[in-house]
Amino acid sequence: MLGTAQKDWFLNELSTSTAIYKLVAQQVMMAPLTAFGIPVNMDQWDGYPTERSQILNHVFYNGIQNFVVLTGDIHTAWAMEIPIGASRAGVEFVTPSVTSPGMDLGSGVGESVIMAANSHIKWCNLNKKGYMIVDVNQNRVQSDWYFVNTIDASDATAVWAKSYYANQGSTQLQATNTIAFARPDIFSDVPQHCPRVVEEEEEPEEPEEPGLALEEIQKDIIVIGMYPNPVSTILNIHFSNLETDEMTMEILDETGRNVFKETFICQQGSWIKQINTTDFLTGKYTLFIHDEGNPVLKRNFVKY
Repeated sequence: MLGTAQKDWFLNELSTSTAIYKLVAQQVMMAPLTAFGIPVNMDQWDGYPTERSQILNHVFYNGIQNFVVLTGDIHTAWAMEIPIGASRAGVEFVTPSVTSPGMDLGSGVGESVIMAANSHIKWCNLNKKGYMIVDVNQNRVQSDWYFVNTIDASDATAVWAKSYYANQGSTQLQATNTIAFARPDIFSDVPQHCPRVVEEEEEPEEPEEPGLALEEIQKDIIVIGMYPNPVSTILNIHFSNLETDEMTMEILDETGRNVFKETFICQQGSWIKQINTTDFLTGKYTLFIHDEGNPVLKRNFVKY
């Protein structure tokens, strides 16, 4: 996930920091997520357990307090304690997505099953959209989650959903109904309440060019992750399909030669497609995904 040079730098920063709180803003969930003891998603820190253990052991055995991980990527909301054996190394707050699809399993059943199987996960929501606000003072760090009633209107109403905090020096999360507010004695210019109304400026029209860039096409397919990259044998493509339709995956090498192509009916939902790259030559490749004949996404990877 980090590599030796970045990991050594990171551990040194944690050891030498004089900050009371060590806020680690990073991409993917650090706390484990398992079902029957088996990791659910290898496209997060669960896919890199050795390096995660090295980091958490460094935090725990060097007495580094107030280790707070701030995470996104998974499109859902989470409040977690980060386990190290039977103890805890810190806490983790995960923000939901603004509009991207989550993992709606219906009627809160998914959340209940997840928390029952993972005692360090204190709360999660798999389908609501919104944001979180993290507030830090001398006594505690707290995250407040807000969900919007719709993602289809700019004047959506944001409603408080949940708040969890950890006291200074503690790795235990506690729920609270008292939300945090911006403090005028700290902020000379108190930020507006979110969501704020933004007046968009009209941009000058650009001359139309033939064809459409991939980024300009409406995407029904969202790639959550492609791993491992570089790949030796099996390439995992973790994606979400918003509508049931015909999908084509093809892979081109550096010369533009097609080395893989498959067309199939993909149901709506979240899936992992595995492609065997054993017979691929060493080099760079590009994965293209087509939705009913239209190119909707491309990703690059390396075969070694």
